[in-house]
Amino acid sequence: MRGNHLARVTLLALLVLAALLVACSLMRGPATQTLALVNGTLIDGTGADPLPDAALVIREGRILAVGARATVAIPKRTKVIDLRGATILPGFFNAHVHQAYDLEHLAGWAREGVTTVRDLGGWPPKEVFAFRDKAGKNPKYARIAAAGPFITAPGGYPIAVFGGHALTAASPDEARQVANHLLDQGADIIKIGLESGAIFGRGALPMLSLEEAKAIVDVAHERGTRVAAHVTVSKDLELAINAGVDDIAHMVTDPVPDELVWRMVAEGLYWEPTLEL
Repeated sequence: MRGNHLARVTLLALLVLAALLVACSLMRGPATQTLALVNGTLIDGTGADPLPDAALVIREGRILAVGARATVAIPKRTKVIDLRGATILPGFFNAHVHQAYDLEHLAGWAREGVTTVRDLGGWPPKEVFAFRDKAGKNPKYARIAAAGPFITAPGGYPIAVFGGHALTAASPDEARQVANHLLDQGADIIKIGLESGAIFGRGALPMLSLEEAKAIVDVAHERGTRVAAHVTVSKDLELAINAGVDDIAHMVTDPVPDELVWRMVAEGLYWEPTLEL
């Protein structure tokens, strides 16, 4: 029974997504084109009960009206799609991915209802930001919120473990310069590596100091964006909290002191556990 239910939910989600992709393609047409999705069950993401026999009216990529079909006025000359009882729900966001700069990956996410992904590592910056901008114009692909490369200490994570590319800073002044440069190139968010190396079974890795991490956070906040921190152990989590980052990527592998949890709650920090790679 559970398997049948999941299969039915998946089928319904695909039907809705197909309808929404049609809607997006229609939005490329005349500026006055209006689309209505009717006869669907609406889950609006607020915690409200599902709404049967719902209707959405969409124009120029915006939802003009949503609610029970009996209460929603559908303008004349509107393209109407009957969802036949399928479920309508907000797109899902995946807040921590890598390798998003691939059209096949983006199309796959979109087919499954993931409308936006946040890629927390990519190189080279100019190319990945250009890819994001170009792919974002096509509604069949999930949108990308792009961090570009990590900012880390010279020889720090991820360079010391995986090689590859990252931006480095060895002083608060350098940290500010690198953060500004990355944002100038088009980063949506900044990703810093705060990884002391314990989970990799090797000696301590070079890390950004508290002052350097704070400098990056200050630049990001001054320019209206946020900082995500790669963290895998509690002592590095404490450094991230002290630096004022906005969210933590990866779950730590050792017990977390209650004090740190309460500090995160009090300061409004988000945590993406990223339990599986």
